[in-house]
Amino acid sequence: MITPTLERVVYMAGYASNKSAQRVHDDLWARVLALRTAETNIVLAAVDLIGLNRLHCQAIENAVQAQTGLPIKLLISCSHTHFGPDTIGLWGATQTESGVDPHYMDFLKATIITAAIDAVQNATQPVHCRSAAIEVTGVAKNYRDPQITDEEATCLQFLTPDEQPFATLVIYPCHPEGVHPDSRDISCDYVYALRQHIEATIGGAALFMPGALGGMMSPDLPEPTHAEAAKMGNTIAEASIRALANQPRQPIETVNYHRAEFAIPMQNMLFQMATNLGLLPNLMDTEGNITSETGLIQIGDTWLATVPGELLPRLGLQIKAELKQAGAKIAGVVGLANDELGYILPEDDFIFPEDWLNPGKQYEESMSIGPATAPRLLAALQRLLSANSDDSRHKK
Repeated sequence: MITPTLERVVYMAGYASNKSAQRVHDDLWARVLALRTAETNIVLAAVDLIGLNRLHCQAIENAVQAQTGLPIKLLISCSHTHFGPDTIGLWGATQTESGVDPHYMDFLKATIITAAIDAVQNATQPVHCRSAAIEVTGVAKNYRDPQITDEEATCLQFLTPDEQPFATLVIYPCHPEGVHPDSRDISCDYVYALRQHIEATIGGAALFMPGALGGMMSPDLPEPTHAEAAKMGNTIAEASIRALANQPRQPIETVNYHRAEFAIPMQNMLFQMATNLGLLPNLMDTEGNITSETGLIQIGDTWLATVPGELLPRLGLQIKAELKQAGAKIAGVVGLANDELGYILPEDDFIFPEDWLNPGKQYEESMSIGPATAPRLLAALQRLLSANSDDSRHKK
């Protein structure tokens, strides 16, 4: 559990400055799954946070590697809940003060490290897997570009030798912001009910990761309440359970996690200002570039592309199509993976705001590194797919 104590001021992330938490509606979690083969050690961590930058993710992975002595590759995907603590730095008491609590960050990293090590040490039993993809309509909407939506849930279920669900992973492309923006309740939003419903219905642990939720892919609810957010979570959970039940279980013969780095020029004046004020860490090199990563996870014939931010649906659909063309049966996108670069827009859809402080319709651009992010991400992912294709031909 990673719920912050309210004995200290908790500045909530995602909406406005100087919004401190008053109560806990439901706890925040870091849920961890380890997958091990003779050649591969992967840890998947689904974390209820607005996001984590790459330095934090790398530090956690390095600690897990050092303490286990294994070359573990760790994927940390943040749900992007807007009702958790500021772990980025943009939502403090004022617009010029960070909302990050160093004491909480120490606790958070230690908790994820411990959970990851425990998962690795307990990954001793053979498991089978089933996977599915299902459209879950009527709960989310693209408020930037309504005609382009991705409403597909990507689901993986891991089963023990006696066919009992051990863990279920659901990926869905929608911001966890179904509750009213003025709420001061710590909460996972719709993700809370989604996980509770899966665990109560079929057992095992439930993990949630966001998909291509940029755009804005946001809940489309009658009212912005916890009750309506819970209905949304239950709807996605029920659809996921139903889709998985119709799939055959298969032994996990292939588990891979490949990564590729790419550099992006920092072109966002607001992010530059925030860096100068010390709200954001200075991650730029001497040429003004930020280095991030993308990844390709293969679990049998299910392939997941990992992206370091909030991908717009058009790009998510494009990536899933490319994964299937490359050989995936089930294709998914995991967002906010090992980094949070903000929105990742198609280059031809990027319009620089005339006024960065009042971006208006260009809100997504005002929370993006710049227009080069998408093409460089796609090029890096294509390198991974090409290398995977070359490797497959070599093995044959």
